[in-house]
Amino acid sequence: MLVVGAMLSVLAGCQVAPDERAKNDRRVGKANNDQGTITVAEGLAAVRRFDGTDVELWAQAPSLDLSLVSKPDAASTWTLTILNVLPDADLTAVAEDGSALTVTEQEPPRRTGRVWMFELPPGTQAQLSLAASGAWTAAPFRFAVLSDIQDGIGQFQDMVVKLNAEPDLRFVLSSGDLVENGDRALLERFQRELETLDIPWYSTVGNHEFIQGDAKDWFELFGRASFHFEFQGVHFSFVDSGSGTVDPTVYDWLAEWLERGAGSLHVVVTHIPPLDPFGLRSGSFNSRAEAASFIKRLADGGVDVTFYGHLHSYYAYSNGGIPAFISGGGGAIPEKLDGIGRHFLVVEAEPTSQRLDVVLRRVD
Repeated sequence: MLVVGAMLSVLAGCQVAPDERAKNDRRVGKANNDQGTITVAEGLAAVRRFDGTDVELWAQAPSLDLSLVSKPDAASTWTLTILNVLPDADLTAVAEDGSALTVTEQEPPRRTGRVWMFELPPGTQAQLSLAASGAWTAAPFRFAVLSDIQDGIGQFQDMVVKLNAEPDLRFVLSSGDLVENGDRALLERFQRELETLDIPWYSTVGNHEFIQGDAKDWFELFGRASFHFEFQGVHFSFVDSGSGTVDPTVYDWLAEWLERGAGSLHVVVTHIPPLDPFGLRSGSFNSRAEAASFIKRLADGGVDVTFYGHLHSYYAYSNGGIPAFISGGGGAIPEKLDGIGRHFLVVEAEPTSQRLDVVLRRVD
């Protein structure tokens, strides 16, 4: 029997409150069964399966650190599958006495999926690390931003073809609304759509992921709604604003992430723009006071760029002196007469010169 995160909170058939989502965030990346216990640092991967000594994770960051504790009567051969990973990522494993464990890679299920086997003596523990070469060295790289697919999931492979054709992309960021509603079958379908994508996809949630379905589904399949990682000298913070507000717990996390990213390039991704810069269509936070406070936090924290979705068009502007981009052209019903159509953004990150260049890529 698999026990994930001491049971995720469940609210079926309704919009899940932000505080419930924050509680579920805390439980991601933890699981145990009769063979052992696994813990992913900072909850940066969802434990999708833990059958005997067979573990499957869905990564939410390019680099992962995890601990594995084997019970005294556990089997010694372990299999670890990690989905949504960089194709050039490597896994290392260290036993509790500091010695390296031999890790044998198996045939990968797809370009962003990796499988390893290793021996872990019963009653011991190991520290495992996943990272691509150079992940912790500041260096230029490129990534994409794509959000708001919703009912356009049937044409999503058009986007995949375009993304795969972009040279040297490392991963895709998304501000959410991947599906029309939070039904588990739809979330699973979207993950199947990602099987043809050559690079990982890291996403927070929008307002559609929890319209119906169980609160636990997103967290079991994708992982956290709010999270942070660093890659090649750039910090990335994903903030859950799917209910038009940010939970106090998430604000506490954001304060830590802003401190961690001080002096470095820092990218913030959240679904709903704090303020709608072009219109009166309820496309913003519920409270203008909270919106102003949120933007001030980012400005005071030295954030370099913000990416939003929710509005099914493209806008480039500034909030609080921070460059801001709304990109909601993943396939959902577009804004009428805007002439934008489906699109994604390509971002060139230059961490040493503290520069980010953003380019619009049209699909239609």
